[in-house]
Amino acid sequence: GDTTAEQVIRRDEVRRALRMVQELLTERQFEVFWLRRVKEMTLEETARVLGIRPGTVAATLNKAEKKIERHLARRDGRKGRGHRG
Repeated sequence: GDTTAEQVIRRDEVRRALRMVQELLTERQFEVFWLRRVKEMTLEETARVLGIRPGTVAATLNKAEKKIERHLARRDGRKGRGHRG
């Protein structure tokens, strides 16, 4: 099928976002984030693949997502100063 310009733009945005996340996180945090959020593996599957405990997967994902949220809040805060939307 044909690829619309919108699909190309969306794919590019996703790639850029993933690159930002990869640069922001530790290697382990990114592995956990990738397997849980992109590949949609369960806690148990992720733990088995990485050879760590499910509790460690959960804690690592939590730290990773908090780090991403802080980064986005800082970035959006800078970009959106004085703008109410």
